[in-house]
Amino acid sequence: MITSCLLPRLFSALRTGLTLGVIATGLLGVLAPRAGAQETAGTAMFVTVANPITSEAAERLKNQISYRTQDARGGGRAQTVVFDFTPDARPAATANFGPCYDLAKFIGSLKGRVNTIAYLRAPAAGHTVLPVLACGELVMAKAATLGPVVTEGVPPPDEVMRAAYRQVFNRDDRWPIVQ
Repeated sequence: MITSCLLPRLFSALRTGLTLGVIATGLLGVLAPRAGAQETAGTAMFVTVANPITSEAAERLKNQISYRTQDARGGGRAQTVVFDFTPDARPAATANFGPCYDLAKFIGSLKGRVNTIAYLRAPAAGHTVLPVLACGELVMAKAATLGPVVTEGVPPPDEVMRAAYRQVFNRDDRWPIVQ
């Protein structure tokens, strides 16, 4: 189970001594969630991910994000998408693998042209872990945890699911969460 993770590219300010709590509080203040997707500071977009993640919710997010990241209106294209996987600081867990896998594949398709950030304020478990791990960066509040995948109502992943997890995040340092 991961209890704290922060990738340095987004928050180089950590090198100057800021704590994760201060950064998470600042991120929350700047990107306070409202319903659905919301524009922030010109080139960023904040999206609230439904809990549990359903096929309809994943499709709606994909459409909103695609529209904003491929914007041809000039200057309005979102270059960063922040995914709030634990809206209202409530734990999130999805038992259904399919929608989480679809959302994770979509997030992966954004790599190279859009920065993706998973934002957790509370525990995220079950297959919700998959799209979280698909994001390029992960920001977690002090109360947040990531994993396990196998939890109440979520059976151990079969071979096909484990292969999908490996395909999506392809990083050995994140693999123990799945097992």
